Amino acid sequence: MRTVINPKSLQNEIVALSVVVHQDFPLERPVKAVSSSHLVALTRPNDVIWPFDIQKNSVEPSSPPSPKWTPREPF
Repeated sequence: MRTVINPKSLQNEIVALSVVVHQDFPLERPVKAVSSSHLVALTRPNDVIWPFDIQKNSVEPSSPPSPKWTPREPF
């Protein structure tokens, strides 16, 4: 999880969240698979706009993890 301080409200706001999910996680032996599924979510503070080239500079769609945009996204 990544947070930033909103300069106007002086409160912490979550701007990125990354999750890795293991479907079968044995407690008695080591995990065989590195991960089963993953998700990266991005957002922005309420009073900040997205950079115009954010999609061009974000992770390529073919390489995991692919970014998931929150409802405040401009696209």
